[in-house]
Amino acid sequence: MIGHRILSAFACGTVMVLGQVAPAAAQITEQSRAAAEREAECGSLFNSVGPFDYRTRDSTPQRHWDDQDTTRNHYDPASRRIKEGELSERVLADIDFLLREYPNHYPALQLLMDYDSRGGKTYGFRTPDCYFERARRFQPDDLTVIMYEAYYWLKKGNHERARQAYEDALTLDPGSADANYNYGLFLANAGEYDRALKHAQVAYAAGYPLAGLRRKLEQAGKWQPPPAPARPSAVQPEAR
Repeated sequence: MIGHRILSAFACGTVMVLGQVAPAAAQITEQSRAAAEREAECGSLFNSVGPFDYRTRDSTPQRHWDDQDTTRNHYDPASRRIKEGELSERVLADIDFLLREYPNHYPALQLLMDYDSRGGKTYGFRTPDCYFERARRFQPDDLTVIMYEAYYWLKKGNHERARQAYEDALTLDPGSADANYNYGLFLANAGEYDRALKHAQVAYAAGYPLAGLRRKLEQAGKWQPPPAPARPSAVQPEAR
């Protein structure tokens, strides 16, 4: 009888564990499916010129030379032509080359946003959404890419996507002064002052230099300075 009870308990425990494993396995399967769909839509990262992490462009003499060569032959011409008002296929071809070599190429992403905001066409290349997806898929820990994406969606008027990008940035680095400031500004503009204040306090406590968010909160009567850090208690002399 006792043996039967032990076996029954063991069996119940096994079912419970399996029940916990099943949702986790389903989640992994769903994530894999979503990743496959993103790659099918936006393309593999691997190609004849990359990918390389833009943050490592000066890590070796060869990487530095490659970056300088790419800048001269692709970034500089695209930047000059956009400033002159040219939104041609060759401009986007240069941007595409940069973002295939370095999916997280910060200046190229800025060029892409400028090109798109001026009404540039895709000419059969990828959409800005795909270029950001590729950059994040390539280096998920790159906070700068996520902040650029948030700014892109904000300028496009897609506040839902901008909010999600800001929240992704803060998930990656909750203490980032830049992410907290910009998300706080976003929230203040949306009238979410209490939430904006929390992010403003983190940003200013971390030394963020711009006062725009604080002024917005002051104008709304919602500003409160960050709490002073707790002082360590004085060490009491040892009794003799």
